[in-house]
Amino acid sequence: MSEQELTSTNNESKWINSASEAKVRIKWLLISHVIFWIIFGIIVLIFGDEQLALATNPGFAIDETHWSYKVVKIYSDTFIVIQLGTIVATILFLIIPKCQPYRRSMLETSYTILFAGIFVESLKTLANRLRPFQEGSPIADEINVFGEETDSGSMPSGHVAYTGAGVLPHAIWMKKVVISIILSIFSAGMMYIRMYLGVHYATDVLVGNIISLGCAILAFLLFQRIYKNGSIKRSQEWLIFVIWLVAFLGIQVLLHSF
Repeated sequence: MSEQELTSTNNESKWINSASEAKVRIKWLLISHVIFWIIFGIIVLIFGDEQLALATNPGFAIDETHWSYKVVKIYSDTFIVIQLGTIVATILFLIIPKCQPYRRSMLETSYTILFAGIFVESLKTLANRLRPFQEGSPIADEINVFGEETDSGSMPSGHVAYTGAGVLPHAIWMKKVVISIILSIFSAGMMYIRMYLGVHYATDVLVGNIISLGCAILAFLLFQRIYKNGSIKRSQEWLIFVIWLVAFLGIQVLLHSF
């Protein structure tokens, strides 16, 4: 396939939605998530942020060598695998001609992760909220933290936001509704895991989940303009990916420099 050849996002695929189908999927994802956020928010208002953190977190010491703890930790760290997998998969999809129908969804996923990172790190700096286990927190003496005592801000949860950013674009584009549901549940499940580990309050994970879907929709709208004619050149797709990679790596360097 030459550099000048156009790549189409509307190719027939049994796995990928058309742009119009993706719009419908976004509507249902947004409706279901808003209902979930409202219910979650009501629970927070009734029981309180701090009490929910304590209720979700085990009130006893956990053997960190036990298989159940290892499963929880693997789940908690899947966002790293998702980010690395997105980079590798996007490169492969851009190289392999038969992967034409999947390129837009992978590029959207990349930019959703980038947008989520910008929102998360900006809000962490602005909120400057103590973690539940940190000295000065009202529940520091009651919470059990397992295997992770970071000093980054608590609000919002980066793990929740990055996990959702890595899977919700696929929930939008995958044709099978059951896959969309599974990915949405997986994203929401990270909310419980981060509270279970004692590293976040309920509102932290709620905001993280809102950021992830919001950024997925933002990326979709951006790429609707980029792919407004239904297709672009593969060289343009490579350029879009390189711009993302430079921005993504730049943010990682900045985060680890301060």
